[in-house]
Amino acid sequence: MRYVPAKPTLAHTGAALLGALGERLCEARLLRGLTAVATAEAASITRPTLDRAEQRDPAVTMGTYLKILKTLKSLKMLKPLGTETGLADLAAAALAAHLPGLHACR
Repeated sequence: MRYVPAKPTLAHTGAALLGALGERLCEARLLRGLTAVATAEAASITRPTLDRAEQRDPAVTMGTYLKILKTLKSLKMLKPLGTETGLADLAAAALAAHLPGLHACR
């Protein structure tokens, strides 16, 4: 028998946040005139992974979202997500440590 991991599930608020982020990613990509293939290649991910990110799949990793956001030069999209929970500064510091050039975005 083959093991199939359970698909992650999110509470309603988490799903809503992922939905909003996925929609924003798609809009940002389209506004820049980028195809899904070009965006995926530039972000070093596969086209199906980009599709899953844009369609709010909870199995997509945060690292993947960061790659897409950096490719679209849209890291500022994350700032409003952390303001309500007080995580904005912590997230910015973590991103700055892993993504060179973020300092100009703050």
